[in-house]
Parts: sequence; C-alpha cells; structure tokens
Amino acid sequence: MNRETGMITDVRSLVLESEEFGPEQVDIIRELLANDLSAVRALREASQILKDKLKSASGAAKQDIKKRLGIVEYLLGRSATAQFYLIDVGDDPFALEYLGKAYMAREQYHEAAAAFEAAVKVLAKSAGSKADQREQTKLMTMKLYAAGAHRLAGDRDQAWKLLKSVENAAGELAEYHYQKGCLLADEGDRMEALKELEHALTLDPHHPEALFHAAYIHDLYGNDELAQELYERCVSRAPVHMGALINLGILYEDKGEYARAARCFRRVLNIYPTNGRARLFFRDAVAAESAETEETPETKRRLDRTQQLLNRPVHELELSARARHCLEDLGVETIGDLVALSEQDLMKAKNFGDTSLAEIKEQLQRLGLSLGMAPARKEVRREQEPQIDPQLLSKPVSELNVSGRVRRCLEKLNIETVGQLIEYTPQQLLAVKNFGTTSLRELQEELARYGLALKTGK
Repeated sequence: MNRETGMITDVRSLVLESEEFGPEQVDIIRELLANDLSAVRALREASQILKDKLKSASGAAKQDIKKRLGIVEYLLGRSATAQFYLIDVGDDPFALEYLGKAYMAREQYHEAAAAFEAAVKVLAKSAGSKADQREQTKLMTMKLYAAGAHRLAGDRDQAWKLLKSVENAAGELAEYHYQKGCLLADEGDRMEALKELEHALTLDPHHPEALFHAAYIHDLYGNDELAQELYERCVSRAPVHMGALINLGILYEDKGEYARAARCFRRVLNIYPTNGRARLFFRDAVAAESAETEETPETKRRLDRTQQLLNRPVHELELSARARHCLEDLGVETIGDLVALSEQDLMKAKNFGDTSLAEIKEQLQRLGLSLGMAPARKEVRREQEPQIDPQLLSKPVSELNVSGRVRRCLEKLNIETVGQLIEYTPQQLLAVKNFGTTSLRELQEELARYGLALKTGK
C-alpha cells in the first residue's frame, strides 16, 4: 500500500485484494512489471494462488477469479492459458478485451475480431444512448481493436470500414492513428503511415504497437538510432513485445554490443523457450561476445586462414578421378562442403570405398582439416534438381519476412527479386558491411520456407 496515495502498489495485493479488477489495476501492474524485477515473481505467485482458489470457487466469485487469472496469465506472456480462463467468463467487456488480445498474441485474428466485436455489443447495450465520454471512448477503442484484427486477418476493407465509422469522434485516440498508420503501411505508403504512428505517440507515448511499428519503419529506412530508442521504449512495459525485443537485439548486435543483444534474446526465451529465432540469435550473440573477448591477432589470422581454405574449390585437392566423381555426385564443390560431411555420408556414395575415403582424409589432414569439423553447408545433391515456379522467382524481396538489416543489405546489392537473390552465395552476402552470420541464417530460413537456397559458389 502506498501511504501517500492510499493506492495498492503491491502486485499480489492488486491481483488478490482489489475490489475491482479493471484497467486502472492492470495499468499499475504493467508499470510495476517494467520497473521492479521482483514483480514478475510476485505476479506468478498471485497466479498460483488464484488457481488454488478456483478449485473451490463457485458462481460469481468463480467468474471473477477466472477473469483475474486470465488477465494475469496474459501479462505473464502465457496467451494460451489466458484464453483458457477468459473464454468462460462470459459477457464481461474487460475479459472479452483481453481474450481478444490473447488471440492476437497467438495470431488467431478471426477469433480476436469476434472477441472484440462481442465486447462492442456488450458495451453498446450497457451504455445505451446516454453513454458518457468514458463509455464512448471504450466503445470506440474496442471497434479499433476489431479493425486491427480484421486487418491482420487479411480483410482490410472491413478494417477501413470500422475506422471510418469512428473517425469523426476518434481523432484524439492514439489507437485510431495507430490502426490508420498500419493500414497505410500495408498499402505501401510508409511515410504517411509514419506520420500517423508519430501522431499516435504524441497522444500516448507508451502505446506499444505504435512504438514497435514506428521503430520498424525507421529500421527499414536505416534510422538506427531512432529505431533503437523506440524499440527500447516499446519493451519497457509489460507484456513485453517479442518482435521489438528481437529487432532491438539485432540492432545492438549490429553495433557490436553483443552482451546487450544477448540479454534481449534471453528475455524472449524466458517467456517463449521454444522460440527458434530467438534461440538462434542468442547463440550467435553469445558466440560473438566470446570471440570478441578471447580473439587475439594470432587467433584471427588462424581463423581467416581456415575460412580461406574452406572457400577453396574441392578440385584443388590432389584426388583420384574416382574420388572426384563421387564428390561431384554428392554436390560437393568447396572444401567447406567436404568437411561438413561425415565418413558415413561419404560411404553412402556410389562407388565410394575405403581407398577413396583414406585418400580424402589424407589430403584434408595435410591442410589441418578433418571430416565432420564444420556444420553442414548444403544438402547432398539430388538426382534431379526440382523446377522452381517462375512466379516465385519474380517475387519482390521486399515481401520477404526479414529484418531491416537484411533488407538494407539487399538494397545495397540492388537485389529486387527472389530470383536475383538466389544467384548470390553466402560469401558474397557476408562481404556486405553489417551483414553477419545472424543475418545470413535469418535469410536462409526465410528462403527455406519457399524451398529455396542461396547459390553455392566456388
């Protein structure tokens, strides 16, 4: 309890003892979560107490516990369990709002739109024709949330329709300008979108989604300092925006601030341990930090020499015709491709025997290399290369789901289509300033979604 204001400021007390549990209490909890590391632990404890109470509760008390529990779970980043509790609360507009937000967090946009629209109906019915300003604002906000859900579900016409239905009265709402900015960005008008997002932030400097999307646009245009500032503001309040944390970590990594980057990715993994993208970035940031700390001039020279060896074509090795033909059949073009294979991989090749294996091992040993010493760089070639859809090759790279750093690299190389992109080798991309292994893996993962890969060059 805050003695000066009489306001409860302890997370557990706010959740368990507040007579009313609504927007005011949730705003205080979010502020506490952003500024007090122990608040997360206290909120988890409150969640467990609510779960214990729910076992013996009934009637209205049971519904109230489910509402509190669902919202608490959402604030803790547990969107699936938040849905589980909130879906049974019924016609409570605050519960429906957070049910919609939980659906949004799990990218279930049609369900989110239905939840927000259900909240609109409840609010409109209870407010009637004599709704006060606060009730009208809440009603418009729910319509705007629904517009956002429709936009993300792919129904932009319905999203615009909902925006137009409130535009005369919603001009002072940050949510209105945020949603309008997103629609403009989706239509390719990024500069007008940025104006709307910045207007939203003048009305509500803590609007998380407006902060994220404004940061993302600045990130795309290479305004790294401003993007970083906006991302940092975005992740300062709960629930933490996962996309902002990952993008902020990438910006830190670009600047060589690997420890700060690793902390961002670790925060994502603390909430979503199975997030593959965050795990990949975290591992790279930790490795880069370690290399920066431990690398000596001699180590660097040795690593550079090894990399040069790995990039050399495999035909430079003194091998017999049989061994060379077997490697060609396996699609091995560089020494790096070769050392990514194990002895078992090689023995699977047609006409490849112990003599060829011994021959290759001897040649690699002379260079200080060995089979299986490097991660796989490519898959064994198939008998027949698959045909690629021409429409996919003409797809603009701007439509790929990659970070601003990757986009800027592609712009520097004047790469406009996917077809042009896959003619580049990883080595060519890594030669571009600020394009490192993290960016390379991100791009390779995105191409893999379409069954594509970068060219393997000599």
